[in-house]
Amino acid sequence: MFKPSRFAVKTGTATSETSFLNAVDKAMIEASVGEYNLIEVSSVLPAGTKRVDDFSEHRGAFLPAVISKNTGSGKELSAGLAWGFRKDGKGGYVMEDAKEKESIDDKALKENLEEMLIEMGETRGVKLEKIDIKYDKVKVEADKYGCAIAALVYLP
Repeated sequence: MFKPSRFAVKTGTATSETSFLNAVDKAMIEASVGEYNLIEVSSVLPAGTKRVDDFSEHRGAFLPAVISKNTGSGKELSAGLAWGFRKDGKGGYVMEDAKEKESIDDKALKENLEEMLIEMGETRGVKLEKIDIKYDKVKVEADKYGCAIAALVYLP
């Protein structure tokens, strides 16, 4: 069983003239996760995990991650994460959100992520400590392919 001790939160955006998959690949490279195999997992932060800014695992490592990803053309794209630990010390939660609009308001994006995470805690009958948010966004021309990605990557 994999028990993470750390996590990193990374974001990236990119466009491609070729395909959505190439835009995703470029966004993952920008987010510093493009040389890893990310395995999408649900949104529970294990107790005792600590956030780190950067990490280095061997190329091709399989790493669990909570992922918010958005692809599109001709609009502004965002991908973001909100996370926070329970006040009772029993771990925490991560909430992901992605938007595609003509123009994305930063304040509304952050407020929405925070409200979603608070409701996640309320659903479980717990209160959360400080809530952190990280997101990225990109305006994509109509004739291009775009991607915004945010990933909370669990590390040993």
